[in-house]
Amino acid sequence: MRSEIQKTKSLTNKPFGVSVLVNRDLAFTWPILEAVTDEKVPVVHVGGMLDDRIFKPLKENNI
Repeated sequence: MRSEIQKTKSLTNKPFGVSVLVNRDLAFTWPILEAVTDEKVPVVHVGGMLDDRIFKPLKENNI
């Protein structure tokens, strides 16, 4: 995910978003959220199981 975000950043200077599909145990979600927050992606679409824990890092990074 991180490399795709970096690739997108290199192709545009406009805002873009990432869709995050939340799985039941969050095992795949945390690495994606880490990449999204580290790379400062401005928009995130959250789908799947909604879990309050995933919104904390997004809010902390003004996403």
